[in-house]
Amino acid sequence: MKNNISQQKITKRISVLKDTNIFSETHEETLKIIAMALTEHYAKKGEVIVHKGDIGDAMFIIEKGSVKVHDGDYIFSVLKVDQVFGEYYLVDSDVRSASVTALEDTELIRINQDTFYFLMAKNINITRGILKSSVNRLRQMNIIEEELASKNIKIKRQKDKLEKQRQQLTELNATKDKFFSIIAHDLRSPLSTIISFFDFLNSQLDELDKEEMIGLIQNIHNSTNSLLKLLDNLLQWSSAQTGRIICEPQKFDLAQVAKANVDFSRMNAERKKIKLFSEIKEKTFVFADENMITTVIRNLISNALKFTKEEGSVSITAKDNGKFIEVSVIDTGIGIKKESIKKLFRIDVKHTTIGTFQEKGSGLGLILCKEFIENNGGKIRVESKPGKGTTIKFTLPKP
Repeated sequence: MKNNISQQKITKRISVLKDTNIFSETHEETLKIIAMALTEHYAKKGEVIVHKGDIGDAMFIIEKGSVKVHDGDYIFSVLKVDQVFGEYYLVDSDVRSASVTALEDTELIRINQDTFYFLMAKNINITRGILKSSVNRLRQMNIIEEELASKNIKIKRQKDKLEKQRQQLTELNATKDKFFSIIAHDLRSPLSTIISFFDFLNSQLDELDKEEMIGLIQNIHNSTNSLLKLLDNLLQWSSAQTGRIICEPQKFDLAQVAKANVDFSRMNAERKKIKLFSEIKEKTFVFADENMITTVIRNLISNALKFTKEEGSVSITAKDNGKFIEVSVIDTGIGIKKESIKKLFRIDVKHTTIGTFQEKGSGLGLILCKEFIENNGGKIRVESKPGKGTTIKFTLPKP
């Protein structure tokens, strides 16, 4: 029967075999031997040609008709004339991962593994062709793997970039929310307090004695100072967010800046009977933006005074840590819980505490301090225990 196969059929089979991966490097004369060893196989419409789970031992070529490759009702693909399935089962027996069923009356040609091994034993060129095609396929797979690895790296970079943008967007939204929160509440509250004091003063002016008048004026003064500090921080913070504040580091004496801020806050400290002093020695030079560091120290002193009870103390110290000067603002105040320390420098978390004289705040001051210290190449951290006071430490580069 093999000898009766027409030359036209053999030529067509050789052409199909050339297009398969496993025979792509096999010489045409050798393919002719395989083509002549193919046997005919017929499948009626709906007939299962191979079942999922069967041990694969044959390769099929469709000469007429079509088949579906499927798992139950799920169709993986539809194969038509001159398409091949099961080519690697010629060299590797394994269970079939899918069933193949004829979609119509279908004519196929096939070669099983036993016949193929017999041909390989008689003709070494078949083995050489398969080995050559396998090597080429491995090379192609390596190239594909390298391309995939390169694409994965690009995807990871894009993912990291998107994550960074997402974080920036989250921070921007938190910044926006914080800004509106301050305008809606933290600015409105002290203004309302001042207006209430003035309304009371206006309606009760003739009935107030001197001591009551002084107390009321003092309250107005405190509320006004609180509002002024908040406005100052808000302006500096908003300028920092929009890049309008430029860090211009220079050499300056930290002792002088600390002393100036202590003098500035002296009246507030005396009002609460708190000892306020700086122990920083003269000629303690740092390399930073003096205006930013002035804002940082002023905010930290203000915070320390806010949470320190009467007869307490607030001090500023500095020590040389090699490349940096470490500054500490130490108070004997009410302290901070461990879980609250993590929230102090976060813009996306609302965290404020009422002071010992019922002082209110926005939480913006410490956030501004962190930004300014980091802009100057330093770091800031908090050490505190409830009832044991608080120490806020930050570092600044030496000149």
